[in-house]
Amino acid sequence: MGPPDKPGDDAHGGGSGCPKHRRAAHLGHGQGRRGLRAVRGRGAQVEDALEGLDLLFYGADSAAELARIGALVPALADKGALWVVSRKGKAARVRDVEVMAAARGFGLVDSKVVGFSDTLTALRFTRRRT
Repeated sequence: MGPPDKPGDDAHGGGSGCPKHRRAAHLGHGQGRRGLRAVRGRGAQVEDALEGLDLLFYGADSAAELARIGALVPALADKGALWVVSRKGKAARVRDVEVMAAARGFGLVDSKVVGFSDTLTALRFTRRRT
């Protein structure tokens, strides 16, 4: 399966969000960089500043890394999406349910799970709609 973002999709709705001029960033280990390469190729602006982001790819493979999700939420734009990228299968260090529980603990809701590659999975989270 290819990268999770498709041109023209909405970052908060049914798609995963990468029309042109979206702001994106990456944190954590190198696993999230693949997402940045994909969205950069589709017109996203890759940022160093962690504020007002439409897409934030976060590589997380431990409980300690999952605990940092709360500090990332303020970096998202109102309709921004946090993609948590981690290993899958036998190489997985955290399970999808652990990632979901961690993100939900910080007020996020899961809206999509994709096979990011043969070895990686990505879960998309957004703020709860009010």
